[in-house]
Amino acid sequence: MTTPRQAHAAAGRARPQRSEVREALLDAALEEFAQVGYGAASVESIARRAGLTKGAVYGNFDGKFGLFLGLFAPERMDRAAFLDGLTGEPGDPEAALTQFARRIHQRSQFLRPALMIAEARGHVARSPEQLAELAEARSEVVDHLTPLLEAELTRVGLAPVAPMREVVYAVLALVNGIAFEQVGKTEPVVSVAMVERIIRSMVVVAPAEES
Repeated sequence: MTTPRQAHAAAGRARPQRSEVREALLDAALEEFAQVGYGAASVESIARRAGLTKGAVYGNFDGKFGLFLGLFAPERMDRAAFLDGLTGEPGDPEAALTQFARRIHQRSQFLRPALMIAEARGHVARSPEQLAELAEARSEVVDHLTPLLEAELTRVGLAPVAPMREVVYAVLALVNGIAFEQVGKTEPVVSVAMVERIIRSMVVVAPAEES
């Protein structure tokens, strides 16, 4: 990975901007957490991976936990990737609902995000303050996703059966829960058909508007 300092030196520019340093540190933290786990990761190793100093970490984040929370920042997470292909094209709500279920099932097979969150929660379980900070970071994720997913469902003729924010939490819990149970298994522990049954309890075809 090219570090911010290397990139700027090659381009003959001054020292990297703070936003570039933060992104480099977050990229390095994500790699470190994925490879060695939250518990084994250290500020020093993350800084070294980014080609920066520990001072750069503490100048931008509140240590390792601050780096972890930074991974959930709205500008950091790829919302487009989450929504891409989620429900298909408008005109056939039933097909869109099935596609929604299939995409949720597909996302549940990506184990890394769920495991990282679970491990970090375990390490801060005895710190009410850090647990509250993590809960707030996750709430911000839900706050950002809620209107985006609601607009996507409306676009294809689907509607939530409960408040949209609650549906988003349920979908995230479904994805992360299946991923957690999938650890160590080679075959899916939950079928696409089962996920579709669950999704159908959260989302229905919207009633046709009267002309």
